[in-house]
Amino acid sequence: MGHMEKVSDMDLIIDQPHFYFPHHPVLRPDSTSTKLRTVFNGSAATSSGLSLNDVLLTGPTIQQDIFNILLRFRCHKVVLTGDIQKMFRQIMVHKDDRNLQLILWRFSTEQAVHTYRLNTVTYGTCSAPYLAARCLHQLGKEFQQVYPEACKIILNDFYMDDVVTGHEDNIELMRIKQELVTIFTSAGFELHKWKSNEISITKKGDGDEISKILGILWNTTSDSLGYAKDIDEQAGTTKRNILSEVQKIFDPLGIVSPIVVLGKIIMQDIWSIKVKWDEELPTNIISEWKRFCYQLKDIERIEFPRHVRSKAKIVEIHGFSDAAKRAYGAAIYIRTVSEDDSVKVSLLCAKSRVTPTSENGNLEDVTIPRMELRAASLLVDLTTKVMDSLSILINGIHYWTDSMVTLEWLRNPNRSRPAFISNRVKAINEKTSITSWHHVRSKDNPADLISRGASARKLLACTNWWNGPTFLTEHNQHWPLECNTAVCSMVTTQEEVTGETIRVAHKKIIVWTQWRYYEKEMSCLTTNKLIPSSSTLLTLNPFVDSDGLMRVRGRIQAAGVSYDQQHPIILPPKSNLTLTIIRHYHTINLHVGMQSLPE
Repeated sequence: MGHMEKVSDMDLIIDQPHFYFPHHPVLRPDSTSTKLRTVFNGSAATSSGLSLNDVLLTGPTIQQDIFNILLRFRCHKVVLTGDIQKMFRQIMVHKDDRNLQLILWRFSTEQAVHTYRLNTVTYGTCSAPYLAARCLHQLGKEFQQVYPEACKIILNDFYMDDVVTGHEDNIELMRIKQELVTIFTSAGFELHKWKSNEISITKKGDGDEISKILGILWNTTSDSLGYAKDIDEQAGTTKRNILSEVQKIFDPLGIVSPIVVLGKIIMQDIWSIKVKWDEELPTNIISEWKRFCYQLKDIERIEFPRHVRSKAKIVEIHGFSDAAKRAYGAAIYIRTVSEDDSVKVSLLCAKSRVTPTSENGNLEDVTIPRMELRAASLLVDLTTKVMDSLSILINGIHYWTDSMVTLEWLRNPNRSRPAFISNRVKAINEKTSITSWHHVRSKDNPADLISRGASARKLLACTNWWNGPTFLTEHNQHWPLECNTAVCSMVTTQEEVTGETIRVAHKKIIVWTQWRYYEKEMSCLTTNKLIPSSSTLLTLNPFVDSDGLMRVRGRIQAAGVSYDQQHPIILPPKSNLTLTIIRHYHTINLHVGMQSLPE
């Protein structure tokens, strides 16, 4: 095939630049095409102290990353994958540079070793990925006028030699497939290993029904995605072994982030104790590692639909963020409403991060409120990346957090705050509108699983993770509303805002807040039932008055004081409303201490 040629002693000029590749075999039993590969080491140092890769230019990244390609792959109704056979070996290197690709080789042990010159782009050189990708892009540009749709796929839906693309129509995708074959054949490339969820496109269903698509398992029959357990539980328990094994969990879309984050936490713990690479780890970390490996066996049972409906009369993006002591993260869902008003919500992607260590001594940066702000910032960045990747019309974007402090910071960006807070608040407000931010209860927040971590078994059974909170399947009028939204809605519907209007609105806001934070107690009291014995309000002997307000029953009914003093309204200590009321009275009383307040 002209991949290499034998070099005679006469052809080899030693005083000219040249490089001999060290090489070794790599066995890949799971490969469907090449079980044994020869790997060339372009990073081996020469007598000059430099390697070939040290003096080569790597070239820029011109292909889209796996995250973008897989996101689009999930949005197509009909999909198609394939790859270029021996892509690197079809691209010739200029004759002047081939002496930098020399190897020592013999075809049998009975032959003498000879010098050979590699004529094509060689895997193992740092420039090889760019050179190959640049050739594909050149093809895409040259045929753009003749085959515009196929060329768009070449430019956007190829990751190295893999094509991962799709369409809404079978016939159109078949046409595009043929155009791709025509384009690549003209340049000496052969496309093969075609896979599709529609058998008519690939004709014979090339190979097994389960294959790897950019590192993720894809079942073409059920059109679902999944994961393989690649971690070796019998690997040693040193820093080197465990870090190597954790990196085997490949999850570019973050679908199993609640599982992966547990591995990240173990990695962080290992780094924090500063052990040597091949030193045995402490017993507590080894125990955590074994528990992690044991629960990971269920990851092979995780299977989720590849296709998320993206063609509907309404398509929305909903993102959730959360933070805890050791980790924080964000999860994004796509919500579609079809013509018959049926609603579908699907997990699109997610991302997890561990809490940064406080080696710089600044413990304030890792408090829970600030971690929640980090999570919100991560959500905005992830959403931006999603929007840049998708090529579909999005009718609305909504951000959800269970942190009232974060919402307070975002709604008041001009207040003087530490740089850590003000910088992130400014960045978030530049990219989003405050009207798109909402509060969600912690128990409804799917990102809570990321911040706390979850076993594969727990994640498998958690519908809140796979389909988002149940309220998203309802009309948006049933979604949780913010206090300020409720006030504006009441006041703006009145032709004239009176004192009575404000008093009624005030009461309704309090009732709304009580229901949000004390749902069980309010439900029991409004149906004449006893509140749970585990309730923190039990000792207050609460009741609900004629306005629907929950109050303390108290023991001073006969005292000569007002009704509000006899039966104080119960407010949740951490609600935004409570904080606002405290600030209001603190301000009108000129910031005096409690001892100076009127009785």
